[in-house]
Amino acid sequence: MNPLRNPWVVGVLAVVAVIVVARQVMTGGRSGGATVASTTQPSTPVADASAPAPAPDSTPAKPAPEKSAPLSIDSNYTAQHYADWAGAPRRDPFLKLLPGPEKTEKPIASLKLQAIWRQTGSSLAVINHGVYAEGDTVEGYKVEKIEDDQVWLQGSDQKERLGFAGDQPDAPAAPAPSPSVSRQ
Repeated sequence: MNPLRNPWVVGVLAVVAVIVVARQVMTGGRSGGATVASTTQPSTPVADASAPAPAPDSTPAKPAPEKSAPLSIDSNYTAQHYADWAGAPRRDPFLKLLPGPEKTEKPIASLKLQAIWRQTGSSLAVINHGVYAEGDTVEGYKVEKIEDDQVWLQGSDQKERLGFAGDQPDAPAAPAPSPSVSRQ
């Protein structure tokens, strides 16, 4: 049997909760068993009359910071940066910014896959006259995986496929030359 289904148990718990809340309100939120730390200054030691007096220091003594003092605003920092803050353009902080116009040509279009070497344990790819292995970086793209006929590159936002020039989907297809036979 679940005790929370018993109306007597629920009633007793409700009364205890009301008493605890009332006690917190009456005592100002402090628990009864906690002690409040004293904020008195520590006593200064009494100087021995037979000891020589220390020489007066010409530098002004910095007052010790109080541990219970609230944090203050750095007025120098505020004064230095106020002009930038006041001159900033006003905008709605809740305004959803839409992405800019889509770029028509991707930077990966400048990369050209020229060859792939498959070896035992590793693969190499020739991209723009450079030899790269998996994990290398070429023009801001990380070589993720080298397959038999393509290379997968990880860009800043998504993975990109780099294939040979003949099977690139984005590359325009070159017209096939018409067979011309000339007999003389």
